[in-house]
Amino acid sequence: MSEQPTALGVAVHVKDLPDMAGEAAVYRMHPPYAYKDPLSAQSTSHEYVVISAMRFSFSGIKETLLFPSDGGKVTDWGELPGSLYDTFGHQAVADNINYTLITE
Repeated sequence: MSEQPTALGVAVHVKDLPDMAGEAAVYRMHPPYAYKDPLSAQSTSHEYVVISAMRFSFSGIKETLLFPSDGGKVTDWGELPGSLYDTFGHQAVADNINYTLITE
């Protein structure tokens, strides 16, 4: 039996984004979510992210994407590393980037 890796941080729910399609919410990342940009190879971090989960009923496709945020909205529609396809749910992306999701 393998152990789950220890979370690198926590993602605290800030607010839901009802105007976005699917289920979307802003999270504050402690510590900020850091990654190496795959195009520029530069290190980048974000204190706030949006996690957006979508199901497309006509095709059955599911995706849960991660975007940079200013704490209120998406600031760039280029998805961040850690986004998942064929998956629906904020918890899955938080697990994928090794953060504990706190929604209360």
